[in-house]
Amino acid sequence: MRARWSRLAGLALVAALVGGLLQPPMAARPARAAGQIRWGYYVTYAGDSLTSLRAHVDSLTHVSPFYYTLGAGGAIDLKEEQPETTRFLRSRGVAIVPMIKNSATYDAFHALLDSPEERDRLVADLVRLVETRDYDGIHIDFEGVNAADRPLLTDFMHRLHAQLRPRGKLTTMAVAAKARDVTTGWAGAYDYAALAPALDLAVVMAYDFHWSSGPTPGPVAPVPWQRGVLAFAAAQFGADKTLLGLPFYGLDWNTTTGPPARSVRMADGPALLRKPGATGGYSTADEANWVRWTEDGEAHEAWYEDERSLAAKLALVADLGLAGFATWRLGHEDEGAWAAIRRLDTPATRVPPVPDTADRAYFAQTGHTVSGPFLRYWARYGGLEQFGLPRTEVFEERSPYDGRPYQVQYFERARFEYHPEHAGTEYEVLLGLLGRDFHPIDPPAPPLPDADYFPQTGHNLGGPFRDYWLAHGGLFVSGLPISEELIEISPDDGQPYRVQYFERARYELHPEHAGTPYEVLLGLLGNRLLRERGWIR
Repeated sequence: MRARWSRLAGLALVAALVGGLLQPPMAARPARAAGQIRWGYYVTYAGDSLTSLRAHVDSLTHVSPFYYTLGAGGAIDLKEEQPETTRFLRSRGVAIVPMIKNSATYDAFHALLDSPEERDRLVADLVRLVETRDYDGIHIDFEGVNAADRPLLTDFMHRLHAQLRPRGKLTTMAVAAKARDVTTGWAGAYDYAALAPALDLAVVMAYDFHWSSGPTPGPVAPVPWQRGVLAFAAAQFGADKTLLGLPFYGLDWNTTTGPPARSVRMADGPALLRKPGATGGYSTADEANWVRWTEDGEAHEAWYEDERSLAAKLALVADLGLAGFATWRLGHEDEGAWAAIRRLDTPATRVPPVPDTADRAYFAQTGHTVSGPFLRYWARYGGLEQFGLPRTEVFEERSPYDGRPYQVQYFERARFEYHPEHAGTEYEVLLGLLGRDFHPIDPPAPPLPDADYFPQTGHNLGGPFRDYWLAHGGLFVSGLPISEELIEISPDDGQPYRVQYFERARYELHPEHAGTPYEVLLGLLGNRLLRERGWIR
């Protein structure tokens, strides 16, 4: 047996199909990419919002439909539910996190959270709602809250999280923007630091710096202010929980009669600029557009967003390492907004569904397609059980081991590489050396009894790991062992496992599944690498 594996390994080395043993890594992994959560707020009361949702849902990862309102008596109003829209969202594979807003504010809202019993009753109602509708979580948008009720709001969120987390559901919240902790005013009720453990995601409403009832016209979301409030939020919540609230709207002030200002869509701005006598421009300090004109003897000043201004705001996501952004609201934007958003795309960005064919399969769970040689390899050598789901589309990547560019696709547990020089042979698709990406070749160990020894790397292979290796493609799929068996804490679930590294994989032993096909599982090295790049969560 040992001689047999030695000859096979030697042939693989001579053929240079496992070139990683011969050359050291040539390049570091790419820098962290921009946040990958793309969240859209959908409102049921506006037809343009539904039109936008249907047109652009495949550019989003999360959708918050405004289905629910918390009434003054504590009952949740369900009349805005749209089961058909929910079914549509579910068919597109996005996370559905409905929003609930409060109709009662300040002292009237205080009565709904005043006692632990009231808070528990509301928590129970929300948990039941999430479970019976099979939502992915809930989005709390409670505004107009007394600053003195900050401890009550914080306790409510902790109670809600304690019930949703064991059920695998998201607890998310919209919070008022602030650049430092304040305990008075509009933002005083939101104790960022105390809320942080109870939130999976926090949407910072980084808009309304100039607001509709304010006396002075100006940009809704000047970028320098946004940077300050987001930096504070990221420090309190953690950047990986923080979402930029991105405005798709602007405001038009009648400076003759005074506020309130009226909301303007992105497309309205250029139309206003075409009015007779209008003047306008772009504020590079604020990263926003402005226009002034006179109509019926009354002076107006409007500030609005376009592709350029939104791109400047979205750059903060990458600059601060945020989890992503949340747009308020779908239907106020034009195509320039989606052009700005597309600049954030990575190979791990979800793509729209396509029909399956004999040579192509779409995986709604991750939003990616596998086709051609990669699909044939995936199906032939173990499919979902062996490699997991696709996590990227096909893209070109330079190998850190031989310096050559390859067409690659990442899966949860593997990286596929296309080698056109071997087209038509079994070597047309090879697995990348993910095992070596995370574990250098250990020093040689002495041969062990009841194990196969590989002199090329100086390591043993025996027991359940050998059985799995032989049954799942052996050298061709996993490569040579580059370590002995060892105990390692999994970065995926924090549990200790007996593992062994190979050139292209990490094997994990799961004794709780002894005697089943799941006794040995491959580590999620593809996920781990993409997570380090910031492409997935």
